[in-house]
Amino acid sequence: MKRKKMLFPLIKLGSGADVHFNLLAKEFANKGYDIKFTFYPRIFIHFPFLLKFFRKKSDADIINTTAELGLAFKEKNKKLIISVLHIPKKTEYFNPGFIKTLYYNYWIIPQMRRSIEIADTVYVNSEYTKREVNKIARRKVIPR
Repeated sequence: MKRKKMLFPLIKLGSGADVHFNLLAKEFANKGYDIKFTFYPRIFIHFPFLLKFFRKKSDADIINTTAELGLAFKEKNKKLIISVLHIPKKTEYFNPGFIKTLYYNYWIIPQMRRSIEIADTVYVNSEYTKREVNKIARRKVIPR
């Protein structure tokens, strides 16, 4: 039986997301998937749509990435899995200021919304994140 290939195209940021995707990849590898990571420069976190022009087509069957990057990596006839680890918005614990709030609300969150809507599977890491995703997306997600 042919092993399915899974690609993790990511931007390495030295954050909890790196830990999340390493653990996720390990679980998929334990289930028999061939895993490959591809890392892109940090500048793309601000301009993820540009990744469409810099990425290479993959021979992977499944692409697994973040909500911020999902839109750039969707390929025809390949399953797209995205993980939503947070929704960047002002809370009592996070106050990004006026300019960053505009950036998140009118740049990053709309890209995340489109990724969520085109993904075949959406993972969220908590009930809180699920509620926030359900507020911004036209589809409902279930934590996995």
